[in-house]
Amino acid sequence: MLDCNRKQANIEIAESDARGFPKTVEEDVVEVSAANSTDKQINITSIEFEPNIGKSFPAPLHKTIQEVPSYQVRHAIVAYDELMQEIKRRGYHDATKGRIVLYDALGKAYKTNRFRL
Repeated sequence: MLDCNRKQANIEIAESDARGFPKTVEEDVVEVSAANSTDKQINITSIEFEPNIGKSFPAPLHKTIQEVPSYQVRHAIVAYDELMQEIKRRGYHDATKGRIVLYDALGKAYKTNRFRL
C-alpha cells in the first residue's frame, strides 16, 4: 500500500547553528508512506513525481526509502516548495494534480492516488 499526505515537518538544512548542530526549518512536505504486506522485502530503486500532464521526474527528496522490509512501513519526505519549483522549471505550469510513484528492483510501479498541488 502506498499513500501520501501534505503536512508541515521540520527539515534539516545545510547550515549549522553556533554549536555546530544542523539547523532545521518548518516546511510544507509531502510524506509518502509505503507499507509492505508481503513476505519479501521490497527494494526501491527510484521515487518519482508524475504530474497530471507531462512526464514523471525524480521527486526532490529530503528523506528517501531504499527498502521496505516484510510487513513494515517506511516513509519518504518530498519537499513541497522544491517540487513546485521543479514542476515550473520543466514547463508544467498547468499541472494541478499529480502522484508519487515508487519503482522497485523488479520494475514494478507503486502509485499513490492523485493529489492536488
